[in-house]
Amino acid sequence: MLRHRNADGPIGVGFFLDERFSVVPFVSFVEVLRIANRVADRKLFEWTVLSEDGRSVRSNSQMEFKVDRAIRECESLSNVVLITGNDPISEVSSELASWLRRQNRDGNVLLAFGSASLMLAELGLLEGRRATIHWEYLDTLREQYPRVEACNTLFEIDGNRITCAGGSAVVDCGLHLIHQHFGTSIAMAVADQYIIDRVRHSTHPQPIGFRYPRVAHAKLAKAIEIMESNLEYPIPLSSLNSMIGVSGKQMQRLFKSHLQISPREFYIRSRLNLARRLLVQSDMSISEVSLASGFGSLAHFSRSFRAEFELPPTKYRRQCRLETGSVSHTHVHKISENDG
Repeated sequence: MLRHRNADGPIGVGFFLDERFSVVPFVSFVEVLRIANRVADRKLFEWTVLSEDGRSVRSNSQMEFKVDRAIRECESLSNVVLITGNDPISEVSSELASWLRRQNRDGNVLLAFGSASLMLAELGLLEGRRATIHWEYLDTLREQYPRVEACNTLFEIDGNRITCAGGSAVVDCGLHLIHQHFGTSIAMAVADQYIIDRVRHSTHPQPIGFRYPRVAHAKLAKAIEIMESNLEYPIPLSSLNSMIGVSGKQMQRLFKSHLQISPREFYIRSRLNLARRLLVQSDMSISEVSLASGFGSLAHFSRSFRAEFELPPTKYRRQCRLETGSVSHTHVHKISENDG
């Protein structure tokens, strides 16, 4: 639930926009709130848009957004929505860390959409909590923050923490919150405006079809699911065949006909894609990334990575960070709890 300090007044929401933030979750959630106000014919929600210094913020699509105020001008907000970009923890300042911790101490609700769950995790604000994140960052959340119960769901509500995978799931999350606070009729009226006939539940998994749109075969989809759940400790393909209930030749035909790749090649590519995400999104050493992606030999990992991405792991990491303008991650959770 959102925090509603005045039962007779609107629910207040503050949107914090980070540099190079993702536009989709921001606009989607604002629109859900705006439409709720319109269909109810009264102000159910009100919101303010914040940046760290009160200046305009440029999104990752290079669109510039004006904001209402700086975070220092808002000591305590009932509900804070974090909207970040592709590298949410590389530039978290001590001022922002202190401000978010202050919101937590005041009992306010912290909502993280898309990659922003990494920011809360880095600050230690998701420890012991259920949380989700966009599938592209899920492995990083699990590897880097083992005290977080990372879930492959659309959104999670655990006390005063709300995390959402982003994208279209932001609308599902918004409709769920409207239903909780204002009932079925208003929630369905908002859904009608979106031309939605089915609101997905919070525990609905992020569908595999987003990544593999051509996968329509149930056994192939199950094989991919098992592979992706066993990247750090790969299972033999013979064991996978037995688990799915197909022969080795049948498995080969499934992968070749639907994905134009062999099961072995697909499994290795999945592990290399995990390694790529960990290199860009975390500060794990190359050897740690190698082990986390199921390569027992660092030399084998480096050769395979270079063959797939045309650069060795170290150079790939350096190039990606130069392109995004990010710096090496500052572990802001080490900043003193008494820093403001």
